[in-house]
Amino acid sequence: ILNLCVISVDRYWAISSPFRYERKMTPKVACLMISVEWTLSVLISFIPVQLNWHKDQTSGYAELNGTYPGDLSPDNCDSSLNRTYAISSSLISFYIPVAIMIVTYTRIYRIAQKQIRRISALERAAESAKTATAAWGTSSSMESESSFKMSFKRETKVLKTLSVIMGVFVCCWLPFFILNCMVPFCEPDGTTDFPCISSTTFDVFVWFGWANSSLNPI
Repeated sequence: ILNLCVISVDRYWAISSPFRYERKMTPKVACLMISVEWTLSVLISFIPVQLNWHKDQTSGYAELNGTYPGDLSPDNCDSSLNRTYAISSSLISFYIPVAIMIVTYTRIYRIAQKQIRRISALERAAESAKTATAAWGTSSSMESESSFKMSFKRETKVLKTLSVIMGVFVCCWLPFFILNCMVPFCEPDGTTDFPCISSTTFDVFVWFGWANSSLNPI
């Protein structure tokens, strides 16, 4: 997800300021952006998990998996999260990146829209310059209308492409991160591995999010 966020920012810079982008986007800057992204990933996932900061330090652990601490195997996977970690990790790894992506892709669309209209205006001006007599007036009007329709189609295509990219991404990951924030606030019912919802439902939403990676090439 952070990869997609960095890519969206990179594309926005490249489109909004192409000449400045060519000058400033050096391999060193690219490596710095990638390093920041990986550092955030380590800070919100690897380190908290290794230090057990992510676990729910309440007696509800035994209630979540139906066993008592003394009966737990060392290999037992504790999937319960405390509220602070669940919210902070979801904000950093999903909600904030999604907000950034929405802003960048919206601006990219507006820039593309302006560029398409400018190109269409230049095309119409070029066609008008070719009309030297009044007899060509009707033809010029038809060509202008055709150019406008082509411009509208281009804008629609850009909007559809960006909408599909963001729509699929949000639809795949939003359910999981909503549950990820809700689960720590629910009271355990003692019958499933996860409070409030079944483990099967949670697993389905997890795989639904991972499926987004397979949809990206399409």
